[in-house]
Amino acid sequence: MKNLFKKTLLLSTLLFINNVSAVDGVIELNHTCATQTGCFSGDSAGFPITIFSIIPGLTVPGLSFRLTSDLILDDENISGLIIGIRNVTIDFNGFSLIRQACYQHQCTSVSGSGHGVKYVNSTLGEGATLKNGPIIGMGNDGVSLPGKNIIIENMQIGYSGGHGIHLTVGESALTKGNVIRKNTMFKNAENGININGSAMITGNIVDSNGGDGVECINWCNINNNIITSNNGDGVTVIGSTTKGSLVLENTISGNDLFGIRFGNGSVRSAYKGNFITNNFSGTVSGTKGFDLGQNFCTSNDTCP
Repeated sequence: MKNLFKKTLLLSTLLFINNVSAVDGVIELNHTCATQTGCFSGDSAGFPITIFSIIPGLTVPGLSFRLTSDLILDDENISGLIIGIRNVTIDFNGFSLIRQACYQHQCTSVSGSGHGVKYVNSTLGEGATLKNGPIIGMGNDGVSLPGKNIIIENMQIGYSGGHGIHLTVGESALTKGNVIRKNTMFKNAENGININGSAMITGNIVDSNGGDGVECINWCNINNNIITSNNGDGVTVIGSTTKGSLVLENTISGNDLFGIRFGNGSVRSAYKGNFITNNFSGTVSGTKGFDLGQNFCTSNDTCP
């Protein structure tokens, strides 16, 4: 009878803990469930955590997840989270998705096949929100979410073997209505932010990436960012006769190539109110971007 009482008490405690974790409708993700049991129905033990199937008792679309510990990946060829449904919110809650070699050690970028967070395919890319934590040391892109209505905010993404944030597919019409705000992109091997489609890119710090700080093909509003010390151009925009970007009130300094480069076809792109200084190849490259004024270039020269 005593042993039966203990077993009943233990079962009741486990049920209570499980109910508490889901009381607000948010599913908890942590390293223990990811590696030992799977974090919910449809997810098996081991990385990546796969958000594919309908989870019993919860409404799809509209799932919310929250990290309750760091997620530590063994190497650069393992992905952290793969999403296969629409309208998912993942709150990192201050915890990290991080490669083991970078955990409590000096990190370097290493090329591999693992992504931090990615869609399983571009046709399902809609309505994801990522927020509030670091993604460090991925072998490929830190975030690869080609699609529409994506929000990425308050993330710190660094030491990726690919881009920091990569929102692009072959057809730019699939990548639209996205918001990238108040993130820090640093020391990624390729571009800090890479977009093919449309996005609002605002309030980010983009520093010391291996390619361009920000690259946008088609339609972007790139405003109020600090874009410094990248190995390529600070900002590259490429449009067409019907598509263009606005580069507004950014600090763009110390990049290895140009501060802003307007690529071929950027006839409907423009820039205004930027501080563009000390970029190695010059301030503004290309004749396709229209100067709307109030730009400060190196030594207060007239911007091209």
